[in-house]
Amino acid sequence: ENALKETGFVLHDGKATEQMRKSIHKLASLLVCPLCKKIFDQPTTLASCAHSFCVDCIDNYGCGSWVCPVDGCGMPLSIVGGHGGSYRKINPQLSQTVESLRLICQNLNRSSDQWWMGPSTVRAIQKMHEERQQDFEHEDDSVGRREGQCDKDEEEEMIDLQADAGGDDGRVRYNPNDDDDLDSIDSDDSIWNRK
Repeated sequence: ENALKETGFVLHDGKATEQMRKSIHKLASLLVCPLCKKIFDQPTTLASCAHSFCVDCIDNYGCGSWVCPVDGCGMPLSIVGGHGGSYRKINPQLSQTVESLRLICQNLNRSSDQWWMGPSTVRAIQKMHEERQQDFEHEDDSVGRREGQCDKDEEEEMIDLQADAGGDDGRVRYNPNDDDDLDSIDSDDSIWNRK
């Protein structure tokens, strides 16, 4: 991402989806010179090992070294007889890829925000965000009221349970005349009304 910022390959907010951004960053990471850590400027490829660098970077490096600067490569900068004696060659394919990436970023930044969505989709998303905000605001207001209502409901339930408890001593008493379903049970009333 730093390589993109330094060379002007920055995408402004709302100009690309997250997947587009990831793809552009991945492509840009493949176009970074190992010496200067920036997007290639006149990409040049070594004849001996095919590693690529900015032309100025490899020329400056080659003044004092004889092997490829990529860690672990160890190949000599030049091989006798290759490319007419030159140890490097300008890489037109990489140059074109860098220019294509530059044009993609420029055109995306010139586009309207969220260009990949139709106007009706953008309006629907804006409406959804507004409704969520309103719901959030209403939820904050109603939380206090709901908590108060819960306390009141619990209090009423406790009062109802106490009213159904029966006599003054708090014991539950059964009255067989209140329940028709128990008529078939052969029982003595005195069993149910014991103290």
